[in-house]
Amino acid sequence: CAHCQKLHFMLDEAVNSYSGKLAFALCPSPLNTQCNPYIPEDADQFRNSCELTKIGLAVWLADREVFPEFENWMFTFESGDRWLPRSPEATRAKAIELVGQDKFNSLLEDPWIDTYLQTTTGIYGQTLQNGMGGIPKLVFGSRWVIPQPDSFEDLVVIMQKSLFVPMP
Repeated sequence: CAHCQKLHFMLDEAVNSYSGKLAFALCPSPLNTQCNPYIPEDADQFRNSCELTKIGLAVWLADREVFPEFENWMFTFESGDRWLPRSPEATRAKAIELVGQDKFNSLLEDPWIDTYLQTTTGIYGQTLQNGMGGIPKLVFGSRWVIPQPDSFEDLVVIMQKSLFVPMP
């Protein structure tokens, strides 16, 4: 989603500000009832989010060295002014370009992908508030927050105040 896209480009900057003493584990939570039981109804803009997430996880399994390139490609926007989801066809093509057809095809069916999605959507469900769920969420121990930073400096302040992450 557009909120995840905005936060995505701040994460590397936050990691760098902590001189490598901070890391983020990305836990995708597709906003579609097909793979996320905590979504009350589907929205057209997220209709392919389960498939796109599975393609991304297959790339991660296939080659973690090329995953950052894939991830950055997924979060950039070609419209010039706002985020729009990639099509499944373009996403598959990019994945195959990066990891190869055979490797991609074999890993897309890996049962780990569905197990991981159950785990990440479970985290999404555990952090619902009054039946509402927002993303992206930052989780640190038992604390979590749905940040709305305007800059990486705002993100660091949110992490410190809401999650008690120490100063860099």
